[in-house]
Amino acid sequence: MLTPIKDYLWLVTVCMVAGILFTVVPLSGHNFFVIGLLTSACLYVVYAVSWDLLEGYTGMLNFGQLIFAGVAGYTVALLELNSGIGRVGAIIIGVLVGTFSSLLLSIPSLRVRSTYFAIVSFSVLLVCYKVTMTFIKVFGGDYGLAISRAFSREILFYASIVIMAFTVIASRVLVKSRFGMALQAIREDEETARAVGINIRLYKFLICLVSAFFTSLAGICFFYTMGHVGPEIFSMMGSTDVLIMGVVGGQGSIFGTAIGGALLALLLEVMRPVAEYRNLLYAFLLVLVVMFAPKGIWGGVTSLIKKDDQRR
Repeated sequence: MLTPIKDYLWLVTVCMVAGILFTVVPLSGHNFFVIGLLTSACLYVVYAVSWDLLEGYTGMLNFGQLIFAGVAGYTVALLELNSGIGRVGAIIIGVLVGTFSSLLLSIPSLRVRSTYFAIVSFSVLLVCYKVTMTFIKVFGGDYGLAISRAFSREILFYASIVIMAFTVIASRVLVKSRFGMALQAIREDEETARAVGINIRLYKFLICLVSAFFTSLAGICFFYTMGHVGPEIFSMMGSTDVLIMGVVGGQGSIFGTAIGGALLALLLEVMRPVAEYRNLLYAFLLVLVVMFAPKGIWGGVTSLIKKDDQRR
């Protein structure tokens, strides 16, 4: 039986968006502001989608999504500055350390319900921040760690596009598989999922690794883009931004959180001149979404489309 073309429409859309982004560099005349803005947006899409794999599909509310990015970024920075392992080796080790840093969250949470994952993630985030501020000789304290520019802005922009497309495609395939169905069963009712034979601990452990892997890739790309990693990546505000992106875009929807991540990342950059009002605007936006579109932007749009089809 042939698969309907519409089943591949999402894949075509992702590839088209990635293709359009690849043309930005020559069309913008290598404008560094535009390149930097879109690089940031691509990486925030990765953060938001990775967060949604935990909260939207498994019910594990994560207040510390950027822990993985921070651990990966600091690992690469320390290797760049203190070892002769080589850049490729440093990146591979950084991804591995960032991925397995998810054990800091998953292991303490496996024996309890997903609600406690939020408490654990918040606690680990605070611990990571405190560690970077305490061991100044290692982590640089307030100033963090910095290296000279290793890659051009254009190369890092292309890398961010590839990472974003890979994350969205892989996540979509994952959540539509039997593995993804098991995650959603856990989200809906852990006791029922356990009763039908789903190994809840194993699935939670694995999805934490997957989420951390994608976030670590983005975190390393962000580190090389900025040439710097500091304790601010472990601040509550950074991970809260990712959480709000997921809620505004639409939890439990890969494309919804991707849209939320892209739009709010661009909004963050636009609001830099009035950064003191950013938190107020974010809170206002979150209230509006909760009131008028509880399922987020994507959920609101799909609901309107369904209602329109029913009227016809």
